[in-house]
Amino acid sequence: ELKLGITVKKEIPDVGYVNSISADTTGYVAAVSSEGGLFIMKDNQVVARYENGTLGSELASCNFASDGSLYAGTADGKILVIKIDSGKAVVEKTYTCKDIVRINGVYPEIDRRTWICADNGIGYVDEKGNFTKQESGDFD
Repeated sequence: ELKLGITVKKEIPDVGYVNSISADTTGYVAAVSSEGGLFIMKDNQVVARYENGTLGSELASCNFASDGSLYAGTADGKILVIKIDSGKAVVEKTYTCKDIVRINGVYPEIDRRTWICADNGIGYVDEKGNFTKQESGDFD
């Protein structure tokens, strides 16, 4: 048992080290591995595995939106919008975040924008799919 009453239910060694993890409201859990792959799980079982590059890019982060879409940030500055259907991942949209490297955090549905935090900056994609990099001054 871990602190605050958190307990380990099951170890899934196939996944390995995880950089990012998110769960939807229907029981799916998505995990981005330290090797850039995506694992889709349900009921403590891996139902789909996508190795680094299988979905077009090395993945770095993920987060489910309220509509069930999975937003994945990539090492080459893209956001993939992925639909999970019967345990399979299908890329529905791709947004390019110009001059951005390694999206470590992707946060859909904040003020009708998808915000990102990357190795070299922050910014957002608006409802029309346009990316805007935010000026952060001396903060790095």
